[in-house]
Amino acid sequence: MVGMNKHLQLIELYVLVCELHDLRRHACWQRLSNNAHAPGITDQELITIYWFGHLQGRFTKKAIYELIKDYWWEYFPKLPAYPTFVTRLNQLEPTFQALGAELQARLQPHLLPEAEHVIDSLPVMLARGGHAYTATVAQAVAEVGYCASKKMYFHGVRLHTIGQRRSGQLPLPQQLWLREGSCHDVRSVKAQEPVLPNTTLFGDSAYTDTELAAQLAAQNTRLRTPRKKPKGKELGAHPLIL
Repeated sequence: MVGMNKHLQLIELYVLVCELHDLRRHACWQRLSNNAHAPGITDQELITIYWFGHLQGRFTKKAIYELIKDYWWEYFPKLPAYPTFVTRLNQLEPTFQALGAELQARLQPHLLPEAEHVIDSLPVMLARGGHAYTATVAQAVAEVGYCASKKMYFHGVRLHTIGQRRSGQLPLPQQLWLREGSCHDVRSVKAQEPVLPNTTLFGDSAYTDTELAAQLAAQNTRLRTPRKKPKGKELGAHPLIL
């Protein structure tokens, strides 16, 4: 029964991916090569494989590929060699973002309208320390940045997340985006222009910024950030959390 449930889960997931892809086709990555009309395995199949692998507890491309190759080959007979599989998945980044936007739009009516939200970022380090300045990987999107929590320079990108706070559970992600490692958190979120009406947004001190607070206040949203007490002085009212 468990095996049958997984078969049904895979089929239902593929149908969902095809539906989302059709709705957001204009924003999905398109192949422009001479063999665009005969790509072998389709983008929809690749996305299904990637998401299905995560549902089965596989979180690396290699583990996902081996799972499909060993146990689910009958569903994906045109599965390419591993290097081609990785290349194709990497090219689908815009498509993943487009499908994620559609899923987010579907979840929006089920979110609490005045729930609190949290914002944070984390560095995706492709190289760090002394290697940060000599790294050449992903130069089109990655740059040298500084991670204050680890007190370390790195070459890579920053993953930014805005999530809805849920009692007893991890926050529910609502917006995810990537920026180069050198982009400060405040500059990144202001450029993203998140739509967060009628809520309270909690972030660390990196998001303390009057312009960002005003940008959110226009949506009737309050920005809450911490502030250290000045040495030898009293902590007055915080201008960003009134």
